[in-house]
Amino acid sequence: MNKGLFKFYPSLAAAAFCSLTGAVSLLTACSDSTSTAGVLTETESGQTASLTISVNTNLEVGAPSEISSRPRVALMRTANDRSEIIDSAVTDTNNEVTFKNVPYSDFSIVAMGMDPSGAVTFGNIITDKILESKELLNDTGFVETHLEINLYETAKIRLNAAALEIAPGDSVCITGTLSCGVYDKTAQESGYISIENIPASTYSDSYVDYDQVEIIHDGAARKDTVYWRVFPGDDRTANKNAVVDIVSEWSFTLPSISLLDSLQDKTLDSLIAPIPVKRHVTQDDYIVCAFGSTTTSDFMDKSQNSLPWSNSNYRGADSITTWVMLPPMDSAVTIYKVHGEIYPLAAATNRIQYSDSFASGDTLYRATFSEDSSLAIGFWIHAVGTEDSTRHSILSLGSESTGFKIAQCERNAEYVCSRIYSGLDSAATDSVIYGKAKILDGERHHVSFVIHKKHLAIAIDGETIHDTDLKLSSEFYGLSGMLVGDYPLENLVVHSFGSYIRKDGEKDWTRLKAWLKAFYEMQKNN
Repeated sequence: MNKGLFKFYPSLAAAAFCSLTGAVSLLTACSDSTSTAGVLTETESGQTASLTISVNTNLEVGAPSEISSRPRVALMRTANDRSEIIDSAVTDTNNEVTFKNVPYSDFSIVAMGMDPSGAVTFGNIITDKILESKELLNDTGFVETHLEINLYETAKIRLNAAALEIAPGDSVCITGTLSCGVYDKTAQESGYISIENIPASTYSDSYVDYDQVEIIHDGAARKDTVYWRVFPGDDRTANKNAVVDIVSEWSFTLPSISLLDSLQDKTLDSLIAPIPVKRHVTQDDYIVCAFGSTTTSDFMDKSQNSLPWSNSNYRGADSITTWVMLPPMDSAVTIYKVHGEIYPLAAATNRIQYSDSFASGDTLYRATFSEDSSLAIGFWIHAVGTEDSTRHSILSLGSESTGFKIAQCERNAEYVCSRIYSGLDSAATDSVIYGKAKILDGERHHVSFVIHKKHLAIAIDGETIHDTDLKLSSEFYGLSGMLVGDYPLENLVVHSFGSYIRKDGEKDWTRLKAWLKAFYEMQKNN
């Protein structure tokens, strides 16, 4: 066996190895004939052993005639952040190949088959990590020295170029494979790097998890981490954390808000928008375990960065609403709903703690804001105040020593007042009424209530009616468990703000007021 099966293409010499396109370039290494990079020495390898691979061409690909010639197999290793070919062979008449010096670590074996047209369409990959996970490789060597593999259809991904730090002409290769893409003119124009002929099956699994790529720039390689699970026949898009199908998209336009005119930076960050879906859905369509190892559904921006989003709010048997935290926008943005195996990053955050409709007496147990000292609440209420001796509550947190309460005003049944119980020994602070507003008048109104750091803002139907700085005890920020009062609340969203809500150099809270106005405008017709 020898490296001669792997032709050298000077035009792709910057890559550790090249894409496979047709019979001639099947299993190609980008190293010249005088290089010894692929020669495995005892000093470099440590222990080695013989390993025979039997390639089953019948089980998964149908009739044997679908493969026009015997499969070809490469033994590879990873050194200096790039994958190299140690040895290669065409399988014998029994569809077997034996490599006599397989290292115990940092190796992979890639098998490829071609269809009658000469295109690479079937593949399999075995690595030391995979064999270790199957308990077929340990410190003493290979438990089995004869392994049978099945060839499955290979995969293709379109890698979002914005996901990696790359320059024109760079190559991106999946570690341990012969699968690469080039950031050429076509990729620069489309924004996506095409990587084809990706092995999508391994020793006994009909999928492969890849965790690393190699970026080749001016002959030097560096590695980057990815979280990719590919399946046979995949033709999907990818970023660093997911390989997905884009199933839906939505465009949002920033409402016209005069408050932004006075700001130098007119971008609003992390607006929360509702996405109603008026069709029958099951919980599995949108709800995912955001704290597991992978998710199956997510929302992403145009660069395929995950966006925080809420658990779905069921509006009835035939529709749901999902709330998504949008990327920064100064005019319009487009977001995408995707399905796939997604490493949970932003999708697993608690930036949107609740988004639901609640009945009287419900408690939101996880509504705490001690981590970032920021609590933002928005809800809709449609109710009529009653003239009786009871001061009906709308929403409360904590107690009358430390917390807040939004409730019916004492002297007018249609008006609502807010009180802040600071936790300090200050009766004057606790007796102040904030944000008196007429909202129990039989009309539908939206209420925003924000305590960010020590600043209070209250907005009714998008208009800020009260904002002021507060004096609060440290215990105030550790409160948890909001209680819905005597009226049902619709589309209650609990979230938190980051530093973007008041940027460096801004001396007032105009940006927060603009955000609350936009938040209202983007949901008032839903």
